[in-house]
Amino acid sequence: MIFRLSQQRFGACSIAAALSLLAISASVHATQIVDPRLTVGGASIAGPTPIAVPAGSTFTFYGMYTDDSAAPQSESGLGLKVKYNGLHLTNVTVTEQYTKCRIAPAQYPAGNVPPTTPTATDQVVMGWIDTSIRTAGAVGWPDTADTVGGAVTAACLNPGTPPINSDFAAGTSVAPGQKLFKFTATMAPGCTSAGLCTSSVTLDSDGNYSYASGANSGFTPKSFTINGAAAPACNLDVDGDTLVLAAKDGTLIQRA
Repeated sequence: MIFRLSQQRFGACSIAAALSLLAISASVHATQIVDPRLTVGGASIAGPTPIAVPAGSTFTFYGMYTDDSAAPQSESGLGLKVKYNGLHLTNVTVTEQYTKCRIAPAQYPAGNVPPTTPTATDQVVMGWIDTSIRTAGAVGWPDTADTVGGAVTAACLNPGTPPINSDFAAGTSVAPGQKLFKFTATMAPGCTSAGLCTSSVTLDSDGNYSYASGANSGFTPKSFTINGAAAPACNLDVDGDTLVLAAKDGTLIQRA
């Protein structure tokens, strides 16, 4: 098994203790993937084409979980890092996290918390691990539901009071996949061109994935490039929801 989150602390939860509870499965396991997507049901934005983000504007993408098999698999966990340039992307927040088997909420780097100076190598760390114990010896994050009963004798690890784990629904290995999180950031005011600000956003496990068995198990990193762009001449997002819609923002402008 591979699940090394040595640099992260998850409250009172001990990774070593959690790993000791992982069930062992003899089935074949799939490679896990977290695709960055501009919309939940959209296509992956990973690839060579840069995304232009105007200076001072908000940028959002979703982390969508899939694996390389159409059938439910038995991956037992994932430690995910979203790496980004904190000098270019500011006001980073991660919301709408999938809570099934989540060890802890997203942990931000010291450089992302004022007044500490941001760095070019900032990252947000998240972790999920399935400690369910089934009589069949399988684990099932996120494809297999963890309803207690039947072959399940315990649901996912759920530390803390109140519990941090509130979603026990099964995910899916079929597109568009399972939404793991929503990432929102603001392009720094000085990033007015690609020449001034060009950097990558990378979704990587750094080997912090866990599985019960299978020679092909692993994780496929995904990344995309963001470029700074000229700030818009005026802000038409009147209601501040990061979308410019005629029915809403246009109506507010007319009323004003």
